[in-house]
Formats: sequence, C-alpha cells, structure tokens
Amino acid sequence: MRKVRNYFIALLCFALLIFSPEKNFAKEINRIAGPDRYKTAVEISKRYVKTTDRVIVLSGENYPDAISASAMSCENEYPILLTRKNMVSKEVIEEIKRVKAKEIILVGGESTISNSVEKELSKVAKVNRIAGKDRYQTSIKVFEYKRKLNPNSTKVVFASGKNFADALVAAPYIYSEGSIILYDAGCGIDLNKYSPELIFGGESSLPGFKNVKRIYGKDRYETSLKVAKEFNSNNIVFASGEDFPDALAGGLVAKKNNAPIVLVRGDKIEGNLTDYLKEKDIEKVIILGGKSSISKGVENKVEEFLKVGRKDENKKLSNEVDALKERLLRLTAEYDNYRKRTAKEKEGIYTDACTDVLKEILPVADNLERAIAVDGTVEDLKKGVEMTIKGFINSLEKLGVEEIDTNNGFDPNFHQAISVVEDANLSTNDIAQVYQKGYKRGDKVIRYSMVTVAK
Repeated sequence: MRKVRNYFIALLCFALLIFSPEKNFAKEINRIAGPDRYKTAVEISKRYVKTTDRVIVLSGENYPDAISASAMSCENEYPILLTRKNMVSKEVIEEIKRVKAKEIILVGGESTISNSVEKELSKVAKVNRIAGKDRYQTSIKVFEYKRKLNPNSTKVVFASGKNFADALVAAPYIYSEGSIILYDAGCGIDLNKYSPELIFGGESSLPGFKNVKRIYGKDRYETSLKVAKEFNSNNIVFASGEDFPDALAGGLVAKKNNAPIVLVRGDKIEGNLTDYLKEKDIEKVIILGGKSSISKGVENKVEEFLKVGRKDENKKLSNEVDALKERLLRLTAEYDNYRKRTAKEKEGIYTDACTDVLKEILPVADNLERAIAVDGTVEDLKKGVEMTIKGFINSLEKLGVEEIDTNNGFDPNFHQAISVVEDANLSTNDIAQVYQKGYKRGDKVIRYSMVTVAK
C-alpha cells in the first residue's frame, strides 16, 4: 500500500508541475504616481488607507524636518501628505477628509510649514505640530512622540541629517523597534540619553561609535541595497535617490508590502542592483513617482532583468519536472508489478482457502459412502448418519464455524423470523421453533437461523 501511496503522490506532483503555468517572476510591476510629488503622496494614501485617526503632513520642499517622521508613518500606517510652505493643496485637504482623520501631525517649524498652512489644516482636524529648534531636535521630538504612541518603540537609530537617503531607506527596516534620530558631529544631542544601537551610514558620515552595528554602502544606492538584503521579502519598492518626496511618502507602501525601499537613479540602474534583481525571487515591484523621477527606460530595464531570472528559474523547474517524470515512470512500473503480484497472491489465497475447507469436508463424503456400502439395519444406518453429522460438526469447528445460539431470545443480527406465534408459556421474543439452523464464523454470519418467534 505504501508503494501505491507514493505512486499517487508522485502523480499529483507531476500534474501540478505540468499543468501549472511557468513561474512568473514579478507577478506585479506597478507604478504609483501623480502629476507631482504632492499628488503622488495623495495617490499612495488613496491606495493603502481607508480610514485613520491621524495623518502626517510634511514639507514637500525641504527634507530636514520631514525625514525623521517616516518610521512613525510605517509603524502606525499613518499616510504622509506633503505641503508647500505657504499653501496646502485642495487634494491634500480632501484626502484628510476622506480618511476621516481626527488629528494632523504637522512636523517642522514655521520656517518649513507656515502658520497660515497650519490654520488652514485646523479647519479640517486638530493639528499637533512637532518641531524643534533644528532638524536634530525635531527628530528627537518625533522619537519621543512615537515612543508615546508605542512604549516598546525604544530603539535609537542614527542617520545623518545632512542627507535624506539613509534615513528614508532605514524607516521600513526599523520602524517596529524604534525611530530615526538625525545626528551629526556637533549637533548637540546628548549621547548619554540617546545612545545609538544601530547606525545607517559609514565612518565618513558618522565617525565614532566603534561598537555599534552599521549598515552602509559606498553611496546611497548601495546602502539601500544593503538594507534590502537584510529583509526577508520577495517584494521591492523603487524610489528616486535624487530627491526625497517619493521615498518619504513611500514608507507606508514598503510597510504594507513588507518590502525594502531601494533607491535608483532616474535614468539608469547600478551594477549591484542588476545582480540582485537576477538572483532574487521577486514577486512584486512597485515604482514610486512619475517618469520624470524614474524613467520608463529604468522600468523596462527592471522587467528585463527579472525575465532573465524567470528563464533561469523555469529551466530549474524543467529539470525538476524531468526528474519527477523519471520517478513517475519507475513508480508506474513498480505499481504494475505490484498489482500483478497482488492479483496472483489473492488468487492463491482463495485457492488455498477452498482447499482447506474441502480437506475438512471430504471425510464427511467418505463416511457417507462407507455407510451406504454397509449392509445393516435401520438402526445401524441411523447411528452411521449420526456419526457422520458429528464428524461434519467437528469439521466446521476446525474451520471456526459455530452454530448460532437460539436459546437466548430473538436477535435480528443472527435470526430471521418466518412466523410469529402466541404461546402462554413463552415470553415475548422467545424463539418458539427453529426451522433451519444458522451458522457464523466469528462475527460474520454464514447463514441466519430461520425461526418462529413468540409475541
């Protein structure tokens, strides 16, 4: 039976591989974009947020205050919307209304987002402005606010405040454990109070901190790829490495798709990234921003590299199918031999069983022949028949056959009632008369007892 089971398992695997389509790398290649950075952020919110208690509004013109808020967006799934310093667009206002936000987290001082914009936003929902005297102190305040929302979010992560790239690619990686604090030499942050457990950036950008783990590459593109390799994900989010807004709003996209943010140039793909795309089993690609941020040529190149990986994988699958075919053929031959042997064995078992029964029954026939051949009285003949019957009963007992009991009342499992009688001397269901004896072997009834039952 084990061989039969293996046969069908192999057959099933074979069918699944044969009748399934070829493995399709990058089942989805999507682009999320609006006419500009502000509308792209709105499109991301529309794509991933139905309703939320809070939205985060950041500057779309200056990154320093804005970039520290990305981890908070990732962790709490608050959409990031962008505004100009002195004007908030009607699309942003409408989006805040659509998601039914009760609070607007406005990150940055009035030099970044004016008081007039704050007043305009306050007409839609309560505004909570988070701002410090500079980008470094603003990042501290964002860290504390995020920790208040989630007391377990205590990990301190440093990234340089002099560029946006490291902080933005770090957010999807560390959001659940902590937040990004912007740090540079002489920024005034108290290292006794805020000591980093992880740093994004090399010694050249953040010197010191000898015993702290770092994630970095030779440039922002290689750093983002290093972060991607830390992820256990087959999805990837591409954003421009030449400007910050799309990657800033895209932290939520990365969170929703369990994906890293990988930075690319607008018009070409770096060499290390091509190897990553060929080797990685990519399921989903999301490109953030319009074709002015990441060109159609880059998108086509990504698809081309994924196809190379697809061909390699399909070749591997083809080899697996060939191996399964060979195994299936072997198992088919083994099963056919097994079936033939089993049929022959069954036939042999049946023949042996019949032979055993006949060996026990034939002496009865011998006795009857001898009884007929003997000249004797009726009494002698009767004794001979009685002895033959006794021998027959003994033969049945040797075969495990026994007479069905009729002394303990009617049982439909063993008796068949052919009539019912009224008898004052019998109880209901007592057997009044046996017309034909019944026999069984173990629990198997060979012949039911034919009886009359008292009512």
